[in-house]
Amino acid sequence: MKIIVSVGVQFMMKDREMDMPKMLPRTTHSYAMDVSVSPELQPYIEEYSKSVNDSTYDPQYEISKVLLDIITPRVKKAYPEHWRKEKNDVGETIQFKPSKETILETAIRMEVDDKIDELLDEHKDGVLKSLELKMPTDTDEVYLANTFVTNLGWKLA
Repeated sequence: MKIIVSVGVQFMMKDREMDMPKMLPRTTHSYAMDVSVSPELQPYIEEYSKSVNDSTYDPQYEISKVLLDIITPRVKKAYPEHWRKEKNDVGETIQFKPSKETILETAIRMEVDDKIDELLDEHKDGVLKSLELKMPTDTDEVYLANTFVTNLGWKLA
């Protein structure tokens, strides 16, 4: 699946005189990447992407029990607090349970965002090269530099 990631790139430098890390201003770029997603989530990602990138868009999810049976354990493992139990003021136990839509959207975010983060970590140099960004090289000021490439959001290409 082809997606466009909004990538934040930030360089961290160490200043020779102060021996202190210094973050340079973050720049934002668009970067296209291929992400393989679970086949069961693929049909829903387009609706999710539209709703995230257009606040007036209301996704119409038809969520089957089969899909819920597949994705609920993943979400429950990552976010058990969504299913917590609490006592109210009168001592009754209230069982919290997220909606089907929340479970689906969380599963999509977990899957796509995690894969994007992995790819950005693995291919950081390639991302910088394709965006034609170079590590600052003013050797008078810099003797150690590090780069942070962050996923700021994505949409379908």
